[in-house]
Amino acid sequence: MNFSDPNKIDAVVCSMKDADRVRSQNRARINSLFNGNPPYSAKEQSENRIFTNVNFLEAAKIAHDARSQMNNAFLKPGNYFTIRGDNAPPEKRQEFSNIVTREINRVMKKSLSYTVFLQNIFAQVVLHGAGPAVWPTSKRWIPDFIAMDDCLFPSGTRTSLDNLEYFAVLRRYTAGELINRTRGKAVDPGWNMPLVNKIIARLAKLDGEASPNQNNWNFPEKVEEDFKANSGYYNSDAIPTVAVVDFFFCNDDEKWERRILVDTSENPSINVGGPDFLFKPEGRSYADTLCQLLHVQIADGAHVAPFRYHSIRSLGFLLYPLCHLQNRLRGKLFDAAFESCLWYFRNVGTGDQDRLDRIDLHHLGFIPEGLAFVPDNERPRCNFELVSGTMALTRQLMSENSASFTQDIDSGTRKELTATEVMARVNSATAMVNAMLMLAYVYQTAQYCEICRRFCEGPAEQPGIKEFRERCMEKGVPKSFLDVDTWDIEAEKVIGTGNKMLEVAQAQKLMEARLAYDPEAQRQILHIYTEAMTDDPQLAETLVPSTEQPPSATVEKATFAWGTLMTGAPVVIATPINESEYIETLLMLLGRQIQVIEQTGGQMADPQTLTGLANVAQEIQKHIAVFATDPAQREKTAMYLNALNQEANFIRAYAQRLEEQMQAQGQQMDPTAKAKVDAIYMQAQAKADVTRRTNEVKMQQKDQAFIRDQTRRDAKTRAEIAEKDLKSQADVIRDNSIAVQEERMP
Repeated sequence: MNFSDPNKIDAVVCSMKDADRVRSQNRARINSLFNGNPPYSAKEQSENRIFTNVNFLEAAKIAHDARSQMNNAFLKPGNYFTIRGDNAPPEKRQEFSNIVTREINRVMKKSLSYTVFLQNIFAQVVLHGAGPAVWPTSKRWIPDFIAMDDCLFPSGTRTSLDNLEYFAVLRRYTAGELINRTRGKAVDPGWNMPLVNKIIARLAKLDGEASPNQNNWNFPEKVEEDFKANSGYYNSDAIPTVAVVDFFFCNDDEKWERRILVDTSENPSINVGGPDFLFKPEGRSYADTLCQLLHVQIADGAHVAPFRYHSIRSLGFLLYPLCHLQNRLRGKLFDAAFESCLWYFRNVGTGDQDRLDRIDLHHLGFIPEGLAFVPDNERPRCNFELVSGTMALTRQLMSENSASFTQDIDSGTRKELTATEVMARVNSATAMVNAMLMLAYVYQTAQYCEICRRFCEGPAEQPGIKEFRERCMEKGVPKSFLDVDTWDIEAEKVIGTGNKMLEVAQAQKLMEARLAYDPEAQRQILHIYTEAMTDDPQLAETLVPSTEQPPSATVEKATFAWGTLMTGAPVVIATPINESEYIETLLMLLGRQIQVIEQTGGQMADPQTLTGLANVAQEIQKHIAVFATDPAQREKTAMYLNALNQEANFIRAYAQRLEEQMQAQGQQMDPTAKAKVDAIYMQAQAKADVTRRTNEVKMQQKDQAFIRDQTRRDAKTRAEIAEKDLKSQADVIRDNSIAVQEERMP
């Protein structure tokens, strides 16, 4: 299709405005409720003598929870998305993909404008189910958020937008904005400069006969000078704005074109002689596909297919009638409560009305003779049971309608749940929330794809784009890799889908099963758990890097020390080390060496190797003693001692086997090596005995504490029984005494 006549575009826009008028009124009602406005207007309150006209903000609370969940789902991860490219040699693909992912997300995470843009999108999605955004130019990577009442789609447009052939965006420009857009070196030649100058003159009121500069607007160089001298004035609120229609349509070549014209229906005070194109580029299109121009985030609760844009059923739509009724019902309930606190008197005669002025209503006050209260049984009463039941029903319906977006509403009577009940509720809520956010991630991925395209193909001088490309080039990423068509872009999904309760529960379950996973997966699970507990992705990345890090200096020293220790020589370490890493590295190397010896049936345990193993075990034992000085590391120390004891048993067995072989051959084992092995074995056994005795003592102490506690409870029970017996006997004696006295009475 094509639009060459501005009058035709103006007619199409007017028809879309007319069709959207009723929808706009419905959106206004939802906005009013969720903004906290009272349920009755001032006129309704006065005509119906309503005293309590309050919005109790339940709708606002639910919307806030829903927004928080969506913000957590998309803003909390360290990266917005992950990139995997295949336009590189196989050995470089992962490296280049990681670099590009990190650098493009670094620019996006640092952009406050983009963060606020996403918050605006999610807020509108919660209330109205859709969040449209338009890229205003082909240069910027951050799109503009468009309110639903400023974005006009034809009736019948499907949520997939596959049948969208044209749409309009309503905008307002100040005189300063028009000047900035139409002046400069890189200005688009499609602007209708005579019309632009005429509009600026009308806005700035410079076309009147009293204006000495009225002719300046016919000369571009004088326009520039006037704007430089008064740029603040032209951008201020003192200058009225002009409403324009930003119209986009798909031409016959399936390319998207753009036209801008003055909205005559919104500018009665600015007469520019009827509709005319304010912007019309000639001989070129604005975008190749709709995805390069428009993005719409959608959260639809409708059930009738095909799903249409104007039939979206949002959280705000689903909750509006219930929350509105709840506010009115609560207002009536509070009116009844206030009414029950009032004092009513019966009607008095004409001559006795002055008695009311003499009533002194305070403690020990008096009421004049002739006046009487209206008792409770003669006054209308509120059926609180019916009201409370109705409020409970509306609360339940609100919880059910918002369960896919938020946590259930607690009425204050919920009992503490068991672990099984918690997990059952977590699994149920996870299924609903995942279904809602799954589509949100799909829609958002389309936006990420277009942003990545602009980073790769946009002008290099643009802020953010220039920084991204320079960093990639510095780290060795070739320009050929920056091809978005060869990338797989996947949105980062946060555990728990933005729900904090689900996130913590799932992270704890993963931690319980962590040891059943491979070492690489264990580090990822620990990273997930740390992020869930701290809500700080950067801290989690610092404490537990999500990608494998190079060996630390301590691990390197332990690896070098292994070779020296295996020769039987001592090791001297001058600088401080991480004792835990040092011990774990030597234990790992010792375990590998013993595994190799076991695979040969113990044949490789020669005297030199045995001496080296014993020397390593002594080194580990020495550092465990240093590590054990920290009381907080008691459990880890016991784990290290247990691992060393197991390895010492192997070394002891190798030593016995070697000694038997050498005796059979008429040789003697080196006394030094034998003494070292025996010392290690004895020390390991001693440590094991100490640990075993300590555990036995602890068990005895627990048993004794249990016996003492049970004895105390038994004594308390016997005392309570004795007290009840004495009380029962006293009651019997008293009853008998009363009966005797009653018999003696005449």
